[in-house]
Order: sequence, then structure tokens, then C-alpha cells
Amino acid sequence: MSIIIRRIAVFALLILLSLFVACANQQSATPESSGANTNAANASATANSSASPIADLEPVMPEKVQVAFEQNCKNCHGPEGHGITGVGTDLRKAARRSPAEWTKYLQDEAGAHSSKRMPAMASLTEKDYEEISAYLADLTQNNAPAAGTKK
Repeated sequence: MSIIIRRIAVFALLILLSLFVACANQQSATPESSGANTNAANASATANSSASPIADLEPVMPEKVQVAFEQNCKNCHGPEGHGITGVGTDLRKAARRSPAEWTKYLQDEAGAHSSKRMPAMASLTEKDYEEISAYLADLTQNNAPAAGTKK
């Protein structure tokens, strides 16, 4: 009878060991890690697709640009820059320009802002214009180029 008891004990031990291994494997596949793996796989698959939503992501507006936008642009281009019909265009659909071209465009006395130039725009520093221009260049990098600019 002692052989039967030993076999039952060994069998029970094997069952407990297999349950322990199964539980350990299940805990290592937590929602965070499996979600991260799923997210990485989705990002990889999305990056390879032609209609990538990643390309639709907008650059993060730096804080200094956001302050300048609030003070100078929001009244015409809307709180999110989507434009106000008959007042200001949607900045996201603006023609692609380099940062230097954006600076020239924004500062051009005979350009788009000449008759509507707000007093606050005149208070922007050269550094403000550079930062705003860099952001707009990044925001519009996938748009068609402006007429008369380099491709």
C-alpha cells in the first residue's frame, strides 16, 4: 500500500507543479504587457499601411507657441486652429512652407496679414516668429507646397 500512496503523492505533486507553472505563465502575460505587445504590433501594422493614422497626428504645440497662438491667432483661426469661416483659414490645411518661408510669410507687411495685422502680432519677438514658424512647418509638412515655394 505504501507504493500506491507514493504514486498518488507523486501524481498530486505533478498536478500542483503544472498548476503552478500555468499560473506563473498567466501572470507574466498581464494586461499591461500583453497590451504593450498588442500596441507595438498595431503600431507596426499601422506604420506599414498606406492610410496610417500616425501620419494624421499633429505635432505637439510647444507652450511658448501656444501662448502666442492664444494672444495672436485664436481670434481669427479659432481656438484649435481649425479656422473661422470668412475670417481665418484652417491652419492645418495651410500650404507647406519651410520655417524660414513661414517667418517671411508671417512678417510680410504686404502679405496676407498686412491689412488685418493685429497690434499683438507686432509685439512678437524674432524668437516668437521662429518658434511659431517651426511649429507651422511641422504642422503642414504633409500638405501641398505654397505657390512659388520649393517642393
